Amino acid sequence: MGIASRGALVAWLVLLLALATTMYSWHYASQLATHHAEEQAARELDDVRNRITYSMKAYEQVLHAAAAFLSASGEINRPQWIAFVKGLSLAQNFPGIDNIGIALAVQAVDREAHESAIQSQISPDYAIKPGGKRSFYAPIVYFEPVDENTGRIFGFDIFSEPKRRAAMERARDTGEAALTGRVSLQRKFNDGAQSGFLMFLPAFRNGALVTTPQERRDALIGWIIAPFRMKDFMLAVMGAQRGQPAVKIVDVGRAGEEALIYGDLPAKDTSPAAPLWGGAETLQIADRQWSVQFSVPASADHGADSTPLAILLCGIAVSFLLFATVMAMATARARAVALAAGLTRELRLSHEKLESKVKERTEELQTILSASPIAIVHIIGHQFNWVNPAAEAMMGYPASDLIGQSARILFPAEEAFTAFSRKVLPALQSGAVAFGRHEIVARDGRRLICEGVLKPLDPADRARGAVALFQDITERHRNEQALRESEQFNRFLFEASPIGLALSRVDGRLTAVNQAYAGILGYTIEQAVGLSHWDVTPTGYGGLEKLQMAALEGPANSASFETQLVHRDGHLVPVRVFGCTIDRGGERFIWAAVEDITEAKTAEKRIDEYIELIEAQNGRLLENDREKTEFLDNMSHELKTPLNAIIGFSELMVEGIPQALDPEQKIYSEQILEAARHLLELIQNILTYTGSGAGHFSLHLDTVDVAPFLARRLETFRAAAVKKNIALSLSVMPECTVFHAEREYMRTVIDNLLCNAIKFTPEGGRVSLTAAMITAAESPDDTTLRESPCMAINGCCVEIKVTDTGIGITKENLARLFLPFVQIDGKFTRMAGGAGLGLALVRSLVECHGGTVDAESTVGQGSTFRIRLPWRDRGDAAAGS
Repeated sequence: MGIASRGALVAWLVLLLALATTMYSWHYASQLATHHAEEQAARELDDVRNRITYSMKAYEQVLHAAAAFLSASGEINRPQWIAFVKGLSLAQNFPGIDNIGIALAVQAVDREAHESAIQSQISPDYAIKPGGKRSFYAPIVYFEPVDENTGRIFGFDIFSEPKRRAAMERARDTGEAALTGRVSLQRKFNDGAQSGFLMFLPAFRNGALVTTPQERRDALIGWIIAPFRMKDFMLAVMGAQRGQPAVKIVDVGRAGEEALIYGDLPAKDTSPAAPLWGGAETLQIADRQWSVQFSVPASADHGADSTPLAILLCGIAVSFLLFATVMAMATARARAVALAAGLTRELRLSHEKLESKVKERTEELQTILSASPIAIVHIIGHQFNWVNPAAEAMMGYPASDLIGQSARILFPAEEAFTAFSRKVLPALQSGAVAFGRHEIVARDGRRLICEGVLKPLDPADRARGAVALFQDITERHRNEQALRESEQFNRFLFEASPIGLALSRVDGRLTAVNQAYAGILGYTIEQAVGLSHWDVTPTGYGGLEKLQMAALEGPANSASFETQLVHRDGHLVPVRVFGCTIDRGGERFIWAAVEDITEAKTAEKRIDEYIELIEAQNGRLLENDREKTEFLDNMSHELKTPLNAIIGFSELMVEGIPQALDPEQKIYSEQILEAARHLLELIQNILTYTGSGAGHFSLHLDTVDVAPFLARRLETFRAAAVKKNIALSLSVMPECTVFHAEREYMRTVIDNLLCNAIKFTPEGGRVSLTAAMITAAESPDDTTLRESPCMAINGCCVEIKVTDTGIGITKENLARLFLPFVQIDGKFTRMAGGAGLGLALVRSLVECHGGTVDAESTVGQGSTFRIRLPWRDRGDAAAGS
């Protein structure tokens, strides 16, 4: 055995003896401190449990505040949401929540309107994703603060993801906060993913009933969303001090990996020291139960006596110091040789690892460059040395055709290539980045507009070449050009519009006007832009302006009204204004279209004057009509008195009083009596018609028994019919028993129709009188009947018809039949006589009952006159009286 071996054996014996002594001393001291340490650990674990519970309650209140803000506002815009979230100071006050968002409730029928609204307010590229038709959507429209990761979820239908949807439905139906299971959440600034969960809280319309799940669904506006990153949250709750309890949180209602919300407990076999104390409790967090398991490591400082640890550490240190001293003295040379050999091996392994890492990084860089969607090329001199697939696709050349070729092949002409070289050469010589936009020609002849940068790899060594990154912006270039043309066109429309257009800030200061607006006020455009809206508003219009501003700032954001503006020379110009509020660059403006309505106001004034003139003339006409009525009333008395005397004496003479007349005298007396009665009838018809024209009809509805009433009217004309051998008939349907009407008026109507029928029916003809009650349901194809005013009261009417086999009426004369003082031409008509008022009077009397009258006729075959009167029950009849 060599010296080194013997020395090593002694060193190991010394180490074992010293460690045994140290372990005995440490064990004895540990027994004394264990009890105190366990009590201290239990107090700390209770504190951690309370921190988790109270922190989650506080964070839930943040979502309640956001939901209340959304419910109270109804509709909020992005600047308002940014200001609200910024005011919360999430990073300082609520670590673990990086963002708070809003997912709006959108029915399928409202999807297009929703997308249009968000496109006009936030981004023209907005669309609900993923695509496809669903009955309901919950797109995320606001998610603040925005970073490079959260920006990608703008418009994402979070309701389409099953795990999120389950929590959203629980929150919606209960009205309380709901949690998802474990999800992976991306940290901002690409710091890697963390496990966590999402909390959803529903927001309902302000004032809506939300006592039942269905009422909550009907009143739902959307959800407030907060992602919780558990590592950040637990760091904020527990702090980062050494010796804190290890915590593991499990969702009691879930299984598998999804149940683990947060895991910080060391594995059993890899823990450097057994746990000093452990335990588990179940906490109610929102709508989920969490099992929170605690484990305090043995190394934790819980206020116990540090003597055992000091003894252990000092004993170990002294033991190994003794071991090292003895071992060093015995094996110094052997250690030196072994150390040299070990260093050599480590250096060789390090070199191999470095070469492998360089190769790996080179391959990674090559993969990244090849996968880049941006065209990347390496140029030495003017020749391509390397191109990535994106450059191949853009230019249409395979890499084999480009490498070694001059960049000249991409330019449409030599002059373009020369201009490009002159532009980038100074930048390459100085080591700066050359930025520019150039036109190139693809292999298939397409002209592309490319934009990119060119930078030398080493300005001091031009042989290393330069790297160029560029992309095809042809479409964007076209869009920019189209945008410029659109702006020019809009500017032309603005300047050439005949309507005055003005843009002003909310404080009234005009920022842009067109020539029409300036012309209305008598200014040039330059002079008008220097004015304020209040400079051209009349003094004393302040209250009106406040009402108009309130309308502009209301839900519609627009208003239309008439007002007056002050012209440059001082007179007031009446105008019609349409205004609306718009947002430009985060500032609110008022856009107004102003129309000079001076001519319209002048025309209105003339119309008012004409109306006043017409009203005065109407007054005079009414006075004349009143005087005419009084005159007719007087004349009726003056005319009827002598006629009644003539009729009375004629009747006596015909009856042979005081003495009998010879046949010739009796004939003369009968003619006098008939002529007097006819004249009296004409006078009565004229007076009745003129009274109806002046509005003097006064209805007193009576209950008329249909059959007896019509029978008496028919019997009145029996003698006249017998003289001409005309057959009379009456037919009344059983259901038609009574109707309500002014009895005397209806007597006049029926008598006129029967008189005309007998008068214009040749000898040997027929005249029939019928009555029936009809409804619209009985004649579904009769549009005239359904729309008739006589059906409006009870949906049925009484129909009375007078039908004859007389001479008939032509279609041309039917249209004139009911006009006053009109007699149909014809020899028979002239022989029959009359003033032409009978049928006009019939129409007036029927219409004053709310009924209708019409006629059908065939020349040579006869005519039918039809009266339709609304059927009234007793209540309707009393009201009509």
